[in-house]
Amino acid sequence: MAQRCTCAVTTRTSPARSGWRMAKAAELLRDLELAIADVAERVGRAGEPAFNRAFTRLQGTGPGAYRRASRTARRATSAAQ
Repeated sequence: MAQRCTCAVTTRTSPARSGWRMAKAAELLRDLELAIADVAERVGRAGEPAFNRAFTRLQGTGPGAYRRASRTARRATSAAQ
């Protein structure tokens, strides 16, 4: 009998590159009206779920919550001026 081996090849991104990607993603979420899936694609993440997990792990909050909080902070700063 022949045995089969199914192997998954994964490549891990270096912590510095992940940090850069998530910093760029945070900038895109703050400054542009892109869908979260589009932000994920622009920073090189294969899919929205993986992007959501990575963003949450590195930023401490999900991308949608981050966007809402940054917009609220921007409005408060604008109102104070």
